[in-house]
Amino acid sequence: MTKNELYHALQTVSNDALRTATKHELQIGGKPLYGWSQEKHDAYHLEHSEEAYVVYKYCFARQMQINPD
Repeated sequence: MTKNELYHALQTVSNDALRTATKHELQIGGKPLYGWSQEKHDAYHLEHSEEAYVVYKYCFARQMQINPD
């Protein structure tokens, strides 16, 4: 895999992770479904949002190592 291909793969994963993080952040405070408590619902979406944001930050850091411009 070339550096350019790796950079674009990281960009794709980064964009998807940011969308996922945003989607879960918007669910926090929303109405829980299927009998979940509000606390369990919010904790679930907060956890998944934080995990997706970690992936986003990692991909960004790797992209900057490949091409800092």
